[in-house]
Amino acid sequence: MKVLFLDIDGVLNPENGLKKLSKNWTDLSVFGGKDPGKTFCPESVEALRKIINATGAKIVISSTWRSEGLEGMKKLWKEKGLPGEVIDITPYHKDRVRGVEVDNWLHSKGCYYPKSYWSAPAWTESRDNCEIEGFCIVDDDWDFFIPQEPHYVNVEAYYGLAQEGKCQEVINKLNKEIA
Repeated sequence: MKVLFLDIDGVLNPENGLKKLSKNWTDLSVFGGKDPGKTFCPESVEALRKIINATGAKIVISSTWRSEGLEGMKKLWKEKGLPGEVIDITPYHKDRVRGVEVDNWLHSKGCYYPKSYWSAPAWTESRDNCEIEGFCIVDDDWDFFIPQEPHYVNVEAYYGLAQEGKCQEVINKLNKEIA
């Protein structure tokens, strides 16, 4: 299984996308107040669709939106017709460091890195039992670890996932073609 750790603010609802949706883009009440799903940028959603279609990745929400819980995120995905399948949310870390939260999620699944990255004989059993073939973290923040860098794609909050070249970069990382 390939996993896409997905942030939402600045990734699926970038500043540029909000500006296109409303002249008063700083007032999210124009999007329905507590219904942030209306803020999704169509270009970023289409980029996500391309990623899912090209990789078959499953989505783990690493965004602060995960405070809605797993069922809340699944419901939002279904109601908004968003691409891909949300399978989980990352656990919260007391310091809210996303790199720690991603590592904690991977560790909770018995995986420290995708099985293709474990070559030492001592890791044979763990590698063979790991379901994670690859992962990519997409975020507009930088609170990740150096060992996660080969799996990380930073997007500018202004453009989000629609930023030129970012969709293909995510696809390459999930398909193990490190760009």
